[in-house]
Amino acid sequence: MTRTLAAELGRHNIRVNVISPGIIETPALTTLPKEHVQPVIDAFLARTVIQRMGRADDTAYCALYLASDESTYVTGQNFCVDGGVTIS
Repeated sequence: MTRTLAAELGRHNIRVNVISPGIIETPALTTLPKEHVQPVIDAFLARTVIQRMGRADDTAYCALYLASDESTYVTGQNFCVDGGVTIS
């Protein structure tokens, strides 16, 4: 869908990109039962090249780049902000 929209809207100078975050450490995560959450976190970290959970600012910095003038030639892309899970 991202690539299709980027192709259709590019002629109108509209860029379309997507950010696909990995597991993000948030306060909501601490409200869930640890015995259910911890196995998921451990499995994720075992596949993460950077060996930590993501933070909200990791995703926010990607969004800031995409909203900035530095990314005016970027469209139709999926930015995986996942600590390297997609390459492991």
